[in-house]
Amino acid sequence: MTGGRSGGMFAVLRLLPLRPAGHQTPIRERGHFSRGLSWRARWVGEWFQVVVWTVQDLAVWEELERSGRYVADERYLCMPESEDGPCSHSHYAYLWMVEQMKRYIGPAPKGVKYPIWAWYKCYGSATGKPDMRGYMRQFDTPQVRLELNVPDWDVLISDFDDWHFALNYCYLPEDEGDADSFDAWCASHGLEFLKLQDWRIGGCDYQEARHRIERSWTRLLGVDRNAGFGGDWSKRTLQATFWELKRDQVLSHELFMPRADATDR
Repeated sequence: MTGGRSGGMFAVLRLLPLRPAGHQTPIRERGHFSRGLSWRARWVGEWFQVVVWTVQDLAVWEELERSGRYVADERYLCMPESEDGPCSHSHYAYLWMVEQMKRYIGPAPKGVKYPIWAWYKCYGSATGKPDMRGYMRQFDTPQVRLELNVPDWDVLISDFDDWHFALNYCYLPEDEGDADSFDAWCASHGLEFLKLQDWRIGGCDYQEARHRIERSWTRLLGVDRNAGFGGDWSKRTLQATFWELKRDQVLSHELFMPRADATDR
């Protein structure tokens, strides 16, 4: 989707066990979860803050400097609704993510439809700091890498690799056994894999299978070290989504120009 004009990031993580928006978590409980999961976060006053990273076009930084706030601009979506079709549902997955944000962190501010996307943890790293040397998107456009300090109640974190099950409209299994069980259920009802993604094909069994697929995506929400279909925590990549980017959330910023040969690095 988009975290700004640069296209944005993909993946999801949460800082607290998922509860509907409006649930007040005691501060002591917040601290317990942060230590237990070793999240990269810090206390500011009495509130728990989360450190995330995002790469945006220079224009986003200029807007932050000018107005103190930036929200995702629908004109720059990298997977717009117009690209979805009977068998392609990537934009639909982003709308699903928007609904999860409404449920767990609350409704979007007035005038905001899509979230900002950022990194909480990168592959092989303890932080979400992107390596600018390998950044390949829009190599002819100045970019800015932002380190952000976001309140924990304003951010939803998810697993980047598992997110691709939603993007590809696939079932996200809890484990190999669950994957086999879903496949066996589909086979017993005469369902074909490719037809599950073709919304032109109806019928009660196909509708039930699609309900199961979409319900399975909730497994990508969370930071449990033992969760994630990929397994190994050190190899997991976690993304963060939040409704708006504010200037006073910026801990550091660094301007750079992506290299044309970054894909070869």
